Amino acid sequence: MTINIKPLWTDIQEELSAKLDQPISIELATAVSGGDISKAYILQTKPTKTPSEQSHHHASTANKFFVKVNQQDFLSIFEAEARALDIISTHLDASCPTPLVTGTSNGSSFIVMQYLNLSAHSRTSPRQLGELIAKLHSVHNTDAEHDYSGMYGWHETNYIGQTPQYNTWTHSWAEFFVEQRLKPQFKLAKEKGFHHQLSAISSEIFIAVESILQHHQPQASLLHGDLWGGNAGYDDKGKAWIYDPASYYGDPETDIAMTELFGGFSKEFYDAYYAIIPQQEEYLQRKTIYNLYHMLNHLNLFGSGYLAQVQRYIKLILS
Repeated sequence: MTINIKPLWTDIQEELSAKLDQPISIELATAVSGGDISKAYILQTKPTKTPSEQSHHHASTANKFFVKVNQQDFLSIFEAEARALDIISTHLDASCPTPLVTGTSNGSSFIVMQYLNLSAHSRTSPRQLGELIAKLHSVHNTDAEHDYSGMYGWHETNYIGQTPQYNTWTHSWAEFFVEQRLKPQFKLAKEKGFHHQLSAISSEIFIAVESILQHHQPQASLLHGDLWGGNAGYDDKGKAWIYDPASYYGDPETDIAMTELFGGFSKEFYDAYYAIIPQQEEYLQRKTIYNLYHMLNHLNLFGSGYLAQVQRYIKLILS
């Protein structure tokens, strides 16, 4: 991905200045590792006020901002991420970075958000993260102001990585997970060349999953949606944060299942979480179903290295 940096920073300066209602001047942009999909930068800006005059919301941390940049057609993904962060913040203040601006510049798209001084060496509290996720899952889709109260879904299609994640409002959890999660991933996998390995088995999987989930109607909870170890962290003071959501209202077990998929979450995390939301019977069976979705998505994003794991999950579900 080629990025014309100078016009990009100029455009971001203008957008931030308008958003924050104060002149913003970028002094330094430092590239950082930001995942497999987008380029990431920390922007250092020139102080415009004394520390005592700066508000917590407007100053960010020490006049720094976090920016992700991708191709221009990635804008809708950044916009969906910003809307999810805003909704999470509405319910859980100071738990995720505040999105500030999204836009395009010279063939690139960007999202600018609050900078979190994340540290791998801070005195962390996994218990605090477990409590934060339990608090997130305690937000339920019971808003009487819209017609979808109690249903599973989201107000828009969003993205799991670069893959569209469909969220049509649905009453049945089994129907939602088969139609909005598994079927689109199997369809995409066939389009990407895995038709021979998956086509014969997909209809069996859908029937099996519907059968296993048919009597499971969890309360529709606010989910992170992409809760692996790389999307949660701690700042230099040890405070827990979550970011890069793919949110929707669904079964909280889907988030917990994903925390177990790649590891990185301690016993303290689970103890704190389950003290608030106890583990249900048959979770272990559902965990395999929920993580099949993410394995299929990894197969579609990153290729055949994940095929054996997808096939193993399918075999477990059908057995």
